[in-house]
Amino acid sequence: MSARILIADDKQVSLWSTSKILRSYEGWEVCAEAENGQQALSKAVELKPDVVILDLAMPVMNGLQAASEIGKVLPSVPIVLYTLYNLPPLELEAKRVGVRQVVSKPDSEALFKTVQSLLADKAETTPGVSQLAESGTQLATG
Repeated sequence: MSARILIADDKQVSLWSTSKILRSYEGWEVCAEAENGQQALSKAVELKPDVVILDLAMPVMNGLQAASEIGKVLPSVPIVLYTLYNLPPLELEAKRVGVRQVVSKPDSEALFKTVQSLLADKAETTPGVSQLAESGTQLATG
């Protein structure tokens, strides 16, 4: 069973690099990519990923708005805000709308550790998800 991750970022280079990094971990799958918060919401509802990673500054619907809406329909899905704008007031607002963790770009190691931790937490509370957190412990070969 793979951990299914949805990523939303309006910057194509950032979306591509984040997706590539997460796909490099064995057992993790990027199930969808979105270019704005509205697309992220639609894809999250459709695909029900294990983790959602959102950029803050996106058109149509920003990351905080998307997190709030995703949290209403998928309250058990952990949401990460992956942003350049990681300031204490933003972290407070993010937590208020349901974001579990704010991670500063471009710290891919912190993003990996956050996703791994969220999957481990989810595994403890969700039957059938026990292998997901352990899956991302090594780089895929090949």
